[in-house]
Amino acid sequence: MKYFTNNFHLIGLLVAVQFAATGAFIKLIPFGKKIEFISKTNTVHVSYALHQPKSILNQSIDLEFNITHPLKDVKLQFSYHLTDENGAIQALLIKRTVDLCAYMRNPSTDRVVKQVYDYVTERTNVKLQCPIAAGNYYIRNIRPSDVPTPGFLPEAHLVLETLYRSEVRRATLIEFRCFIKMVRYIENIF
Repeated sequence: MKYFTNNFHLIGLLVAVQFAATGAFIKLIPFGKKIEFISKTNTVHVSYALHQPKSILNQSIDLEFNITHPLKDVKLQFSYHLTDENGAIQALLIKRTVDLCAYMRNPSTDRVVKQVYDYVTERTNVKLQCPIAAGNYYIRNIRPSDVPTPGFLPEAHLVLETLYRSEVRRATLIEFRCFIKMVRYIENIF
C-alpha cells in the first residue's frame, strides 16, 4: 500500500510539473444548459439568442431590450442556487440585492458586482445612468466561459437567477435564469 501511495504522489508531482512547464492553468467555467428569460411587464420587452449551445468555450448569448418607458429606482437581486441535473433547486449559495441607480453612480461599492458590471459595459449600448431612457438596447456576445464568476462556486449544477424590480411600481420587471454546470477546464495544455 505504501508503494502505491508513493507512486500516486510521484505521478501527481509529475503532472503538476508538466502543467507548470506548459503554463497550463486549471479553472472552473460555467457552461450554459438552459436559459429562461421572462418579461413580467409591458415596459420592457426582451428577446435572446443562444449561439453555439454545445461549445464549452464559444457559447454566447445575445440580448435585445425594448424599453417603452424610462426606468428609475430599479433593484437587481441576484442569486446562485445549487440544483440537481434536472434543474430542481437544492440550496441557496448566495443572494444579494443591489440598487442599480446608486450602483451606477458609484460602481466600486461592490467587488462581486463590479466584475460582471465591467464585463457587460464593454458589450452593451445601454447608457448606464438613471433613469434608463426608453429605447432599443442590446447586450451582445456574453460568453459564459469569460464572465467573471465567484471563486467559491463548486463544480456542480447551478442556476444563476437575476430579478429586476421596479421600486416605484413594486413589481418584477424581468426574471432571468441561466442553468449552468461548472466544468473544469485546463488552459494551455498543449
